[in-house]
Amino acid sequence: MKKLIYILPILVLLLNACDNNTPAYLYRINVNGQYGFIDSLGRVSIEPKYLYASDFKEGLALVIVDPSSKDMNNPDTHILKYGFIDLNGKLVIDTMLELRLDSLENANRDWNIKPLLFSEGLAVFQSSSTGKYGYIDSHGNEIIAPTYTNAAQFSEGLASVNIAEKNTVERRGYINKAGVLVIDTKYSMAKDFSEGLASVCISNLAELVPEIEKIELNESIVVTPSFTWLVINTSGNMVNGPFDGSSHRLYSYADGYCPVEFHQWGPSIGWNFIDKKGNYLFPDGYINDVTRFADGFAGGQQNDGKWVFMDKFGKVRSRLFDEVKPFSDGLASVKENGKWGVVDTSFNLVIPCKYDDCGLFYRGLATFTINHNSLVIDGYFDKDGRIVWQTEHHDIHKAIN
Repeated sequence: MKKLIYILPILVLLLNACDNNTPAYLYRINVNGQYGFIDSLGRVSIEPKYLYASDFKEGLALVIVDPSSKDMNNPDTHILKYGFIDLNGKLVIDTMLELRLDSLENANRDWNIKPLLFSEGLAVFQSSSTGKYGYIDSHGNEIIAPTYTNAAQFSEGLASVNIAEKNTVERRGYINKAGVLVIDTKYSMAKDFSEGLASVCISNLAELVPEIEKIELNESIVVTPSFTWLVINTSGNMVNGPFDGSSHRLYSYADGYCPVEFHQWGPSIGWNFIDKKGNYLFPDGYINDVTRFADGFAGGQQNDGKWVFMDKFGKVRSRLFDEVKPFSDGLASVKENGKWGVVDTSFNLVIPCKYDDCGLFYRGLATFTINHNSLVIDGYFDKDGRIVWQTEHHDIHKAIN
């Protein structure tokens, strides 16, 4: 009996050790057109063997194994079969889900894939029979039936869905995780919720008349009945706006501020930010371009084309750069003299500007690219600039040129 008492804790430790072999996160790699994954030390955890693989989200990554096929009813549509793997490389949702694309040129672009990734335990899927969208859980079980002509990821418990038929003005609203419509489908555009707020666009201003009567309109804003932006909370109540859609375009809140693009029915003419009370960061106008706020700072492009980092008071806090990317994990990529490096939140250069591109840091690593004639080197480095993994390939187009 005493021996059994001693053995049981050892077995528990061994089982825990097995569980701990599952990495917390893996980083995507592409070797000769095949996708796989490495761990934080640069060791290959899942061999490159997929035609496409997304980044991991909530412990699952979307993978495409087989080449595309044509839709028998629509020859211009390409069908890609996809599924999901876990951090151990196990296929947990079979590659029977379908991704339909009008062009294969977009097949490997992450912005096509992102809406299909898991968020808050659910992922969008498209019915192969009706073409409508619904949601599955991490086991592949249908949770919300495919009844929508378009659907977005869940964010803060809500997801934007469209009920309008194709080739008509979208009618978007928000559902909860039970599939219940909690914010009515009256918007032509509806961004994801972030920090309790979402930017939405409405085509029929008459639907907002009762709400508009409760707020004091800014005299400088000309509200047009055809196209109006506003900010709502998770109850669907308007908290900021309205903003004239012929000259404004709103995005999602980040670090307390929402980017606002000024345009003239298409071309961008400048950018500003609004806080959660609807106050502009630059009351007297706008600047050429911006990044989102993160870690208390946003990038801003000046009239001379140079970039700086500014704080939440709109004050310039850094020297000039050729280009910048938003902060992530306390670091930001910056471009000087045609090369990219990395600065910290004190704007000290912690990784020298010697790369042809640098990505955003995530969980301690960031991507980099080095071009040398036709030779292209892609890889990851850590926050100290130490290269943990790299691969090389020749760009045939550069070799020809």
